[in-house]
Amino acid sequence: NIQSSSSSTSTSTSMLALEVESIHHIPDQRQVVVNLQQRRCRDPRLFGRLSGPYVTLIDWEVETTTTATTITTGNSNSTSLHDDDEHEHEHEHDDTNYNHHNQTATTTVTTMLVGTYAVPSPGKYFIEVIGLFCNGPQWNATFQNDCMEDPTTHRLTEDTAFIDVVNVTDGNRNGNTALDMD
Repeated sequence: NIQSSSSSTSTSTSMLALEVESIHHIPDQRQVVVNLQQRRCRDPRLFGRLSGPYVTLIDWEVETTTTATTITTGNSNSTSLHDDDEHEHEHEHDDTNYNHHNQTATTTVTTMLVGTYAVPSPGKYFIEVIGLFCNGPQWNATFQNDCMEDPTTHRLTEDTAFIDVVNVTDGNRNGNTALDMD
């Protein structure tokens, strides 16, 4: 998990920050996972970096899950309309013989932004995750209606947030390069 040396909570009010449910570190997979409950942000864009013995960027991929739930309530003692021709209109106007059900359908869209990093040395790394866009720009489209998050409130992690990196890489995995800070 991502840890912070202070007990203060973030007072950010950016649209993207309001949709963050949690931020987790998965050390064995060299991943940082940001869970969002989508309400308004349909195409979020993040920027992330680690700084410690080395500095590196976090590469983000979006994983979206849609869950549909239908709840049906009604009278189970009702009888339904017959399908055969002989009884087709028999109960046409008798509402007591139809199944009356109330259905409630809900759809939950959950987005996980999975960030991967590569550093050549284990240790304590400060982590910064900021939200650039709630709804990011699209290729071959106008940018007139795309608004960046407010730079005064776009930080999703606290100033003192850090992770303990235990699994390191030898190469240039996922295209991100670590810079030596010594």
